[in-house]
Amino acid sequence: MGRFFTKNKAPKSCVTEQDKAVLQLKHQQNVRNEIEKIVDGTRECVEKQQETDSLLSEALSEQDKNDVLIELDALVAEEEAEKLKLPEVPQDELSLPSACETLKAAIKEKPKKILIEA
Repeated sequence: MGRFFTKNKAPKSCVTEQDKAVLQLKHQQNVRNEIEKIVDGTRECVEKQQETDSLLSEALSEQDKNDVLIELDALVAEEEAEKLKLPEVPQDELSLPSACETLKAAIKEKPKKILIEA
């Protein structure tokens, strides 16, 4: 009878202290890797922003300004030429039958007879 009233003991854990330590280290490594990825991405963004800022802050020389204006004029002229492209006008005279001739031809044709089943 004594064995029915014994205290339930928790089952022994299969995870040892060494296993716990290994899991903690692995988790820390994963966290470090994620942090390094975020820092690297942020660093790249900062570098790109600094490069953009330096390009925008530099003063253009007169030659650079002239080159830019010439390129802009060429682009505008090209765009206008695209807008104004019209089809070529035919050089030959067109010979179209008049409306009266077309109507006369239609009247002269006899309607075709169609057989219908009864």
